[in-house]
Amino acid sequence: MDILLQGALDGIETAKQINLTFDMPVIYLTAYSSQDLLERVKMTNPAGYLVKPFEENELKCNVEIAPHNHYHNKELRINYGSLESNLKKAIDVIADSIS
Repeated sequence: MDILLQGALDGIETAKQINLTFDMPVIYLTAYSSQDLLERVKMTNPAGYLVKPFEENELKCNVEIAPHNHYHNKELRINYGSLESNLKKAIDVIADSIS
């Protein structure tokens, strides 16, 4: 995904829509790397960020690794939610037994 796109949405807003609609990783490939831009990019949880000019092997590595990391990060989020729920239940049980 490039940062600058023609149309109503820039690359960052388009990446947000891709994340919401398809739940798939996005790799940025752009000439821009200002700090304020990077702060916006972070909000989209990118799978990679390459600044032009880039090496072909860098892009290949990012494309190959992105789905793997996306899957494992998704599993971690699911498991963390279960862990958080179980911890809350345990704290509630302990609080009830103390009262």
